[in-house]
Amino acid sequence: MNGRIASIGSLALVCALLAGLAVAQTPPSPARVTELIDTIKTSKILGDRYIAAQELPNVVSQLPAASVSDPMVNTLTALLSSEEIFVVHYAALSLGSLGPRAARAIPQLQAAMGKVREQRARAGYQVNPQGAEEGLCFALQRTGAPEPPDCDDGQYRY
Repeated sequence: MNGRIASIGSLALVCALLAGLAVAQTPPSPARVTELIDTIKTSKILGDRYIAAQELPNVVSQLPAASVSDPMVNTLTALLSSEEIFVVHYAALSLGSLGPRAARAIPQLQAAMGKVREQRARAGYQVNPQGAEEGLCFALQRTGAPEPPDCDDGQYRY
């Protein structure tokens, strides 16, 4: 009898864990992109902003092309002006995942690359520790922009 109760208990635990995983994995949708961007813009908790920014390119890259609207591209582009370098990096990766659909963001991507270079030079870094250049090079290459001198085939040349 005890063995049977232990088996039922184990089965119940596995079912509960699987149900939790199913709930935790929100499918990619424009609404999820909006939710992540809202968290990036409004959360006072750095960790929440970072996690939302980090998830953003994964969600955007899985969206069906038809669900990517011009306002969404514009909102992602606006994130490039963030003072938080990790937001710039993940916004650039998100735009890059859209390819030529995000070509309208090229001027802002180029401006963000210039700003990151300037910050790095001012701080005396050889390499930006957050790696924003990597995301920006990727986005510039994927959107069809002319390749900056410090990018090589969509990757930052360290």
